[in-house]
Amino acid sequence: AMADLDIRAGDLQAAQNHLSDALALNANDADTCEKLGDVQFKRRLYEDAAASYDTAFQIDSRNYHVAFKSATCLSITGKTKEADALYAQIVTKSTDEALAHKAAQRAIDDHAWLGTLDELANEFLPLLRAKQRKELYLEILLNLADAQAQPHVLALQAQDAPLSARHALRLLSDKYAALIVESLLSNDPSISARALSLSQWLVNA
Repeated sequence: AMADLDIRAGDLQAAQNHLSDALALNANDADTCEKLGDVQFKRRLYEDAAASYDTAFQIDSRNYHVAFKSATCLSITGKTKEADALYAQIVTKSTDEALAHKAAQRAIDDHAWLGTLDELANEFLPLLRAKQRKELYLEILLNLADAQAQPHVLALQAQDAPLSARHALRLLSDKYAALIVESLLSNDPSISARALSLSQWLVNA
């Protein structure tokens, strides 16, 4: 209660102190660990926040929202592999499909920034074999394929289109052939439409 008053008053240091004191009395309070992480995040103490969120997630392993917060801090501090492991766990295990989609997109954005989307593709493509939540995984994989294809598509639209762009798109066509087929057969018209658009770029490269 004292920490809440501190937060409302804008005294984040006092809030952090009160929350730390509370955890000294009961270290297994997941809610307090998460709240401490929230205060540390606001103070831009991202490594400390990640540790607090991780503790909360260890206590309550079904709280994938706190896992997402932890992964966010890990991404900010450049710990992409650790963040990826959490994002992948959220994508495959969280019952909240909106959160799973958000985690997947965050992973795609991180890898696009680092230029390592091929690594993420190797990690995410097995989702295509999943029997449940098929539409969610198709959408995630289409987002990933789009992220990989777009730079090469833009390069092809230039006057002096490099041959490397055409070659890269042909390789992506092979990599995502099964995804495109399954997506074209989807009962979700938005997924099939996206697959058709993607296939036109890849097949005609």
